[in-house]
Amino acid sequence: MRLISRFFLFALAVTTTFAQEGVIDSDCDTSLGVVTKEQLLDLAAIFLEPLVENPEVSRNVIFRPAKYDFMVMKLCSSCRFIDNYYIELGESFPADWLTYCSEDIYGYDKFQSALVMFPLEPNSNGTEILQGYELRPFLSLSHTVATPEQAPTNVWPKDFTTFLSEVDSAATFRQVDFSTFVPSMLAASAGSVAIIPDYVGYGTSLMNRTLFWGPGYKQAAFVSWLRVREYLQKETPCTTLDLDHVTVQGFEDGAFGAMEVAQGFRRFRTLVLRVFSGAGILDLDQYLVQAVLEASNGRALPDRMKSLLEMAAFSFSWGNPNLVNTGTGQDLVSPTLKQQIMSTYTNTHVTNRRELQGSATVPTTTENTTVVTPENTTVPTTENTTVQEDISLGAISAATVLDFLNPNLITFYEEQLRNGNRSPCKATAGIPTTIDKLCEAIASASVYPTLLGQTEYNWIHSVEFCYSETDNVVSQAQVEVPDLINMVEFAQLYDGPIGEESDALKPLDSDHQVVMEICGMGTGLFYGLQGHRPEDPELRADTLSPVNSTLAQVCGIEVPDTPVAAPSDEVGGNSSNPDGGTDEDGEGSGDTDEDSSAANPTADNNTDGGGGGGSAAVFYGSTLITAFVGVAASFLL
Repeated sequence: MRLISRFFLFALAVTTTFAQEGVIDSDCDTSLGVVTKEQLLDLAAIFLEPLVENPEVSRNVIFRPAKYDFMVMKLCSSCRFIDNYYIELGESFPADWLTYCSEDIYGYDKFQSALVMFPLEPNSNGTEILQGYELRPFLSLSHTVATPEQAPTNVWPKDFTTFLSEVDSAATFRQVDFSTFVPSMLAASAGSVAIIPDYVGYGTSLMNRTLFWGPGYKQAAFVSWLRVREYLQKETPCTTLDLDHVTVQGFEDGAFGAMEVAQGFRRFRTLVLRVFSGAGILDLDQYLVQAVLEASNGRALPDRMKSLLEMAAFSFSWGNPNLVNTGTGQDLVSPTLKQQIMSTYTNTHVTNRRELQGSATVPTTTENTTVVTPENTTVPTTENTTVQEDISLGAISAATVLDFLNPNLITFYEEQLRNGNRSPCKATAGIPTTIDKLCEAIASASVYPTLLGQTEYNWIHSVEFCYSETDNVVSQAQVEVPDLINMVEFAQLYDGPIGEESDALKPLDSDHQVVMEICGMGTGLFYGLQGHRPEDPELRADTLSPVNSTLAQVCGIEVPDTPVAAPSDEVGGNSSNPDGGTDEDGEGSGDTDEDSSAANPTADNNTDGGGGGGSAAVFYGSTLITAFVGVAASFLL
């Protein structure tokens, strides 16, 4: 375990001016209320109502780890703020910090917000964060939302008690869309710190959005993660953030970001216990292929898919200075509809906001973004519901489905797909064309190289993908082309709870929203159901490690010498072995190669190799590798 005590005594004396002077929003660094564990269970029953036949039974299983009430806060920070915080600590960043948080990276100076949930000390009347422990973080990268107003910090109910009392059905509940919130709430109630960044362009930042741009997700995630560390040091110095372990979850484009962020945590020498990818768009090239194939078969794109593509088109067209196609005239958005798309998605900066420049506060410059909207913005549409059984490419009606995308790109995709090329932009890299820079930008919007070990570091994190074969918004092709389940050593496909013969909580629905909700329940199983959670408490997401002895002495806290699981009740299994496993899985320790199975204690020990497609998914079971965390530390570079 990292010796956090080396800087804590100094950090106790460190004060920042953020809360007093550097607030960009009046509601930053404020509590958004307290949720009790009883309220969480009530909410869980409503959430599960449309998903399973017996929501009460499922609630008692999935949400059994819930133990603590938790406080919800909105915290804000920026790359510049964190830079100065680390200078005060006398610490240094990993080398790749500069790839997403240097002064020449978009968003460096802008404050970003995050919804953060802290477990509370029992019997503290909702006023005191859990004391005496290193709290493990649960980082959730939310699904894609259409407007900045739909950011997690904006849609969280102002009064949760009132909100819950007014929810009379699951249909009403889903209007608020808690698919991202519910797993995070369970994590917080189980003893983790749940962190849900708003992303660049949402919440406080009010910048233009940057879907499928890797540095943007890292920026949002690590700025928020380190701000939580700073907040705990300042406000609750006898509770610290566990910097050695993290669990990561992502939906839609957030799943794309989760892979990027997981590798970023590795550079911080933080062990990623598991990455959860729900209905994830992992590769923009593949997602465009899916859209073109749908169009070629005369199928109208689902509204949700069109919205995702429109926002992607905007993100690769507004002028992000860090994208290779910027300034080349090769936009992803159609030239004829560029002004319309720009007017729909451009964020204008609000006046009278302040930013923190180091420890000083300076007024922001007023940035007026004038967008000219065409007089006639009516887009003709032609519905064509003819469904062809084969995947042959026919003529694409641009007015029907892809009118907002660059027509040169669509023509290029048609030609490449007719030639059997299922990754058009990646396969033609380096070939000069009228869209070569646009294709280069699209090809870079992929986590396939990260997952397949084609970058500096091989992928060593346990990752659980979750898709429905009938979801036409984000198809399972995202992991089938290429075959990630069998090509990525620590990958698996979620197929519902182990031992559950019914279809309950299996991602079988064609409703994309329901699929994301079910995928979110896979996270809950990891926290509390035998066969899904690790047997070794050191590798569980909700384990509470006591603060180091030096800090405990300063704070006058008596803490146990070993980690303890947060829930007081064992979950699943039996009394002799509540985790459902055996005591025969330990294989000893020693030096291991960083890419071997033994080097990843969160991976499944499947003697058949690889994972399995479809229902033949690989899950945690009694054959878990229980290698020591000390071994894992040797390969976290």
